[in-house]
Amino acid sequence: MVVPRGQEYQAPQEVETREDEEQNIKLTEILELLVAAGYFRARIKGLSPFDKVVGGMTWCITTCSFDIDVDLLFQENSTIGQKM
Repeated sequence: MVVPRGQEYQAPQEVETREDEEQNIKLTEILELLVAAGYFRARIKGLSPFDKVVGGMTWCITTCSFDIDVDLLFQENSTIGQKM
């Protein structure tokens, strides 16, 4: 691989994640709201919390009767690049 002059290769860094009690409580509240609104995929145990929340937000926006000029594409288990 050719590296542009002045730039050195840097190995991918590990990302530190933390889960605390408040974060888990908020996630549970969000998922309960999504299920109450009708987004039952939030109950699927095989989906990551990120996929549940982003999928739920996408579902909420698409079920609203407002016109929004954006592309809403959601695919389960996407790579982090696709999620961005």
